[in-house]
Amino acid sequence: QLMDGSVELREYFENPVITKSGEERLILWHNKVLRDDQGKIVATLSSGEDITERKRLGEKLLEREELYRAVVNQSADGIYMANVETRQFVDANPALCRMLGYSQGEILGMTIYDIVAHDPEDVDKRLEQATREEHARGERRYRKKDGTFIEVEVSVNLITYGGRNVFTAVARDITERKRLQMHLQQVQKMEAIGTLAGGIANDFNKLIMAIK
Repeated sequence: QLMDGSVELREYFENPVITKSGEERLILWHNKVLRDDQGKIVATLSSGEDITERKRLGEKLLEREELYRAVVNQSADGIYMANVETRQFVDANPALCRMLGYSQGEILGMTIYDIVAHDPEDVDKRLEQATREEHARGERRYRKKDGTFIEVEVSVNLITYGGRNVFTAVARDITERKRLQMHLQQVQKMEAIGTLAGGIANDFNKLIMAIK
């Protein structure tokens, strides 16, 4: 069929072969046709490259990527990646989108400056710390799409992804925890004031009794 022109030659073709020992190997064939002076096909020239290990490695990498994506997408914490130079988001998981009220498409068109409720110089200072130490952790305030703010605990790391340096961050919403902490502090203050007032009243009563 190839010789009479009813089919076209596939220049690159993967095909399994059986070796003498009975092992199956995957071969990538590079194919060419040879023609005579009149342009008629007279032969084919094929060279085979064993890509078995490369294919296995690729499958393992794909499995790891799928596992990573599943973990990131199912995480309750917000996870994102941002370009070191431009500060622009290059990836964001569903939890971060829910946390801030943006769609993933909206976030990928934004920078870190758009969500962090701090002075840009302060943001740069903290990110430079992560660049030097390859890790930084602390509490931040993030601005949501509706303009309100949330308190978050953030862990930032510097990694190489896709041939470029990126920040990876895990952000946990601690707004409710901070509110409860403040409420507890207020309660403790009131208890301390109540104890002090009770002590003063007791001492005052003793004085009154002495005077009487």
